[in-house]
Amino acid sequence: MRHPGSHRFFPLLAAALSSAAGLFLSGCLFGTETKVAGGAQDFPNTVALGMAASSHISDHVEWDQFSAIPSALPGFSGADSLIVAPESLSAKPKTGAGAGGVGGAVSGFGAGKSGAAAAALSDTVYWDLSDTAALKVARRIHEQETLLRIKGDTLTFRYDDKAKDSVIGNELILEAKGAELWKASERRLAWRYENTDSAGGFDRGTFHERLPAFAPAGFRVRHYVSLAGPDDDIAAKGDNLPVHYAFIRTRTVAGASPDTLESFDIVDADGDGTLWGAGDSGVVDFRQQTPTPALRPSVESVTQRMRAVLFKEEGKTYPISFRETRIEKDGRKVAWSVRGFRNGIDSTFAPGDTVVVAHHVEFPEAARLVEKTARYRVILGDAPKKFSDNALLRYSLDAVWRKDLATTKFVFTPDAPVASRELSITGGLELTADFGSGHTAEAMGRYENKVIDVVLNDFRPDGKKRRFRIDWDALGKVLKQTVLE
Repeated sequence: MRHPGSHRFFPLLAAALSSAAGLFLSGCLFGTETKVAGGAQDFPNTVALGMAASSHISDHVEWDQFSAIPSALPGFSGADSLIVAPESLSAKPKTGAGAGGVGGAVSGFGAGKSGAAAAALSDTVYWDLSDTAALKVARRIHEQETLLRIKGDTLTFRYDDKAKDSVIGNELILEAKGAELWKASERRLAWRYENTDSAGGFDRGTFHERLPAFAPAGFRVRHYVSLAGPDDDIAAKGDNLPVHYAFIRTRTVAGASPDTLESFDIVDADGDGTLWGAGDSGVVDFRQQTPTPALRPSVESVTQRMRAVLFKEEGKTYPISFRETRIEKDGRKVAWSVRGFRNGIDSTFAPGDTVVVAHHVEFPEAARLVEKTARYRVILGDAPKKFSDNALLRYSLDAVWRKDLATTKFVFTPDAPVASRELSITGGLELTADFGSGHTAEAMGRYENKVIDVVLNDFRPDGKKRRFRIDWDALGKVLKQTVLE
């Protein structure tokens, strides 16, 4: 039963209870061990700031994605299977009677032939002399079809009057190209040899293979370019220098835009024109794209880029920098990168080095965050490429939020290096935040025993400053809040 004069003797009680109820319903009232006059009114949104601090501490595990870095680049040993010797160069252009003029031909495999000839459905050699008057260029074209395959070769060479004599070798060979199609498997192999300096023999070879991939259906395509080695003879495979290597695998066979399952290429990065040079090594860029990668069920597609020192002995390859960009099935776009940094320049990931890791995330519209960028200092283990021995030294993080908070900046320094796959962490932290209301917060403290303990300065839009001591649990829930001044 209410005292008849209670409304006169306790005029503030009803107002206080009404204010507390309003805060509770709005989600801004929280339990504290030490309650302060005004409570959450002294700070605009302690709950949102605590959740931000908790989220940023849990972000310490994002540095540990080294397992995504390829331990070696795709091998080049299989590229030898693409190399096809050019057509015989012993033939000479026909300039007299019987040449048949432009397109003059010699053809036919009839009855009585034996061996490979008997298996041929057609075999035609003819000369294209259509532009010899101006350029003195002739093309020898050889087309052949058997029960198993269709093959064509074209030789292009420039010649002078000496080419009309009977001495073989007076012609300057410019190009030899061709292609063959195996009927049963639909394998297609194309090649092109070039004399890029118009002197001597061939010094560049390009090879292209398209092979049906039966599981799943589709195509596998390889592309390989090489230069002649020190002996200036591109026909010798042992010392040839690779320039470019690419691979693509598709799900569909037909159509202008096949459904790509995987693709990669390796290109020169140090400007010497080859993937490895006379020193048996070179700097290259490796680029790979894979939709729905295996063993990564949360990822829709991934693109990887790595700069590396590539050796002829491919297992010795060392990365210099690496970047992975992925689109995840929940709508997030994630970029994770790492680079070595020694003596002021990019370097290889040598054991014991300190490297810089960056992690950037763009969130879908329904998420609380718009984007965040974290930077980690990581020390590598003592064994090459044994990334499980890496450890985290320090990290910082910038974030943009959609509600309440506008931006946060966070720095965490662990008490000791945090080992790979280690989930627990303790250390000192700094947190600054800008709120949509115009408040700015600066907090400094520690995270230990699953408690975030900070001293927080609140700068209000009117220029006034308040100082708090706040404890949050590991999930960002307020445990204690005390006004210091």
